[in-house]
Amino acid sequence: MNSVSRAAETAVRTAALVKRSDPETYQLELLTSGRKLLAQAQRSCEITPGQLVLYDSSQPFEARSAPSRPGGKRPASVIVHVPRRLLPVPAQQAATLIAAPIQAAQGPGLLLAQFLRGLVAGGGGSTSVHDRARLGTVMVDLVGAVLAHRLERDALQADARERVLSLRIHSFIRHNLNHPELSPGSIAAAHQISVRSLQRLFRAEGTTASELVRLLRLGRAAQALTDPRQAEMPVHAVGARWGYPRAADFSRAFRSVYGMPPGEYRLLHTLTRIAKDGSQAANVPADADG
Repeated sequence: MNSVSRAAETAVRTAALVKRSDPETYQLELLTSGRKLLAQAQRSCEITPGQLVLYDSSQPFEARSAPSRPGGKRPASVIVHVPRRLLPVPAQQAATLIAAPIQAAQGPGLLLAQFLRGLVAGGGGSTSVHDRARLGTVMVDLVGAVLAHRLERDALQADARERVLSLRIHSFIRHNLNHPELSPGSIAAAHQISVRSLQRLFRAEGTTASELVRLLRLGRAAQALTDPRQAEMPVHAVGARWGYPRAADFSRAFRSVYGMPPGEYRLLHTLTRIAKDGSQAANVPADADG
């Protein structure tokens, strides 16, 4: 760990420098004054006092530090160097947090910030070698806790976004079932995602977009076939209305779900309804009409 105060500067770690010397550490920097811009791993961010940022000694980066405003305090920060092999967070997950601001105003971030400020203020000045080793272990654990907390929060936010997207997609499908052009491609385009992302979303739900569209369309067709108000509509017209312009395709798809052709399904439900209505009429008392 080291505390740094500097004038405005630009620092660049090139691929050649990485190749020449790499301690294989993560640096977690707490900015205490000024502002810092960091670019690494094809990401960039700006942090302000009270924020943390993670970067990796094994990858090139560029950083610029400056006062928050002209004539303001010099940029200053506390930097923790943690060997990657000691960090209690998988490297693949930690890599997703590189060059991303991490708040230190509450939770584990606040605990780490207070710990670092205490060490800088002199809390570690008169400690023994064994004490420093123990403090180092505490610091590594705190860094791990900060990164794990951020990863969990990101995962929860991603889950929430995915649930909202799923609800929007399901609603879109239900409102567009009678559009012949409804397909995974058109659904994905309407939500500005790739077809692959759409497929992944439905795979998590145990189905596919095409299968959901098929089942919903056939369900709407089955409702129409059993609706007395639509009894005059030909079977093939019902199929065409719900995405099956070819009668043979409609008959085959309907049979695969309901076990019989759509015409037979309509007839069965019609006869059942007539029999039910006749039974109810036979049970009406003779003097029911007065």
